[in-house]
Amino acid sequence: MIFEIRKRFHEVGWCFLATIKDVAKEAGVSVSTVSRVINNSGYVSNKTRWSVNQAMVKLNFSPSEVA
Repeated sequence: MIFEIRKRFHEVGWCFLATIKDVAKEAGVSVSTVSRVINNSGYVSNKTRWSVNQAMVKLNFSPSEVA
């Protein structure tokens, strides 16, 4: 499976960082749903929340504190 992962500069050099869009695609949900899970706001079913969390772990996603 190919993920839409963008190349970004990181303090230790070039690395691949997953975006919220990558997490949404992997979990099969919208970007808005991923955002609700990250921010713990709005209604998200436990099954969907679990899917999003699994996708974040799989892609080694960590939310940007700036965003």
